[in-house]
Amino acid sequence: MKILLISDTHGLQRQALQLYKYFTDIDLIIHCGDLQSDAEYIEQAMDETRRVPVVSVSGNSDRGGNQIHDQQVVDTPAGKIFVTHGNHQWVQFFKYDRLVEAAREQGCAAACFGHTHIPLSDQLDGLCLFNPGSLTEPREGDKGSFMILTATEEGFFGRIHYYDQKIYETKQTVTTGNPQKTQKVTGGFLRKLLNYSDRF
Repeated sequence: MKILLISDTHGLQRQALQLYKYFTDIDLIIHCGDLQSDAEYIEQAMDETRRVPVVSVSGNSDRGGNQIHDQQVVDTPAGKIFVTHGNHQWVQFFKYDRLVEAAREQGCAAACFGHTHIPLSDQLDGLCLFNPGSLTEPREGDKGSFMILTATEEGFFGRIHYYDQKIYETKQTVTTGNPQKTQKVTGGFLRKLLNYSDRF
């Protein structure tokens, strides 16, 4: 199962639509919020001959702060994925204990989230953590980012991509399966906290 993972498009849907057209072999699109209406627009704008399911959640910038759709659970061959924006789990402080707990409560093997606008592919206490960063408003570097996730019976395999209008450059590859040794997520840095300007 191949998944296009995006987040934090903040009303700019053109890049996401280009990715949908470029990656013709994806089975699912996951949008981790801000804005959920962007995910709905993408779904409506799809070619009728190639419909791809879209899973989305609301974020802190969605009007009304919709609590009903602030999390979803997706079944994959690698296990369940917990999808949320992350603001309710305080990911803006680069600590993921609340996120892991919420995902575990749903019986999930992975969590996909956004909010920080910084890409991440890692593990904490055996749970895979995937943040595609922001496709349109990156906080590190000058290019937006997204992820391609492959879910197989062997595990989740995530690749972070950096968006370019015509060329999609793969800057970093992280394979996250079911390793014997658990990788710890490194804590946040004061610089990241000071640079963080999104509303909590």
